[in-house]
Amino acid sequence: MRNLTFLKPFLLISAYFVPSGFCDEDIVRASNLLTLRELETAMLDQSLETKSKEYEVAAAKEKRESLPSNYIPRLVLEGSFKYSSDVPEINGAPGRTLQFSDNKVYSIGPTLTMTLVDFNSKAHLQDSLDKALSAKQNEEMSLKSNVLFKVRYHYINLAFLRTCPRSC
Repeated sequence: MRNLTFLKPFLLISAYFVPSGFCDEDIVRASNLLTLRELETAMLDQSLETKSKEYEVAAAKEKRESLPSNYIPRLVLEGSFKYSSDVPEINGAPGRTLQFSDNKVYSIGPTLTMTLVDFNSKAHLQDSLDKALSAKQNEEMSLKSNVLFKVRYHYINLAFLRTCPRSC
């Protein structure tokens, strides 16, 4: 295994100094071959995994931005209706009863609420959403770089096969 360690730099250098005949734009256009940049953009555009990661990143951004502020007062219009079969009453003078209401009870009104102390629960939730967004963005970058690496690797292999005679 020690004898093969010197081959790694040699292979990298030889890959860099490959004859540039296969990279010449005129030859590439004449033979209807795609350039490396065209292959990279085509693979990134057609990769379903990268598209799904982009959507996951967009969803994480939306989730992060949708977290409302806890300290802004909220005005809510609420209403309720209740039908009661038993109506409270008071017996007064003989033969006279006083009912407190009728069978229908309802209430409508605005409610103003504001949180004064939340013990940093919203701040911790915001930090959590920030970290989840960062993780999704890193996953997307990793996936894209993996796709680009594969495209470049196969492109170099095809270039070697094209320039190398059958005896190689």
